[in-house]
Amino acid sequence: EWGYVIRTKPLFIDGRILLPTHIETDWSSLVMIGEKDLSVWRQSSPIDTGEGFKKGNNEPAVVELSDGRLLMYMRSGSKRCIWMSLSLDRGLSWSPPAETDLPNPNSAIDLLRLDSDGIILAYNNTSGGRTPLTLALSGDDCKSWCRSRDVESGPGEFSYPAMIQTSNGLIHLTFTYKREGIKHVWLKESWIAGTGKDLDK
Repeated sequence: EWGYVIRTKPLFIDGRILLPTHIETDWSSLVMIGEKDLSVWRQSSPIDTGEGFKKGNNEPAVVELSDGRLLMYMRSGSKRCIWMSLSLDRGLSWSPPAETDLPNPNSAIDLLRLDSDGIILAYNNTSGGRTPLTLALSGDDCKSWCRSRDVESGPGEFSYPAMIQTSNGLIHLTFTYKREGIKHVWLKESWIAGTGKDLDK
């Protein structure tokens, strides 16, 4: 529909495709769910802070937790922190959005579950501006973040991160670099933990 935007990657769960989506007209979030043959699409319940355009929650990123629940993190237009919501029914319904203790300067984020079962969060670790761009690693389903490292920390904007992990174990990250272009870096999980070599770019 008019105003629906998909920014982050889809999830493939139980033979279905889940597309994290936001509605630009009112800054709320939802998930579009495509059945196995993609002839039928369903829409989840909305996730809405009720604050409206430019103030609510948007650009959701979703990751599957080890117990089968789905976790959604969202950009915030007003609260200067990441919003979160949980689904207990594989994406059909979601809990009311709640604030986390992770900062968000009204900027996009991404989540990625690794082959090691850890989860990476890419975000601007600040309540104002879009630097630094940080990767944080969790080993307990995002209850805590045991390690973090800045990919970029200089002046400028480093935003709209997107992550995948390839079959050789490398983590690939792309992001908007100073509003001038798109930068691509790749790294191993050990780099975030502080034991790996420098980034490749």
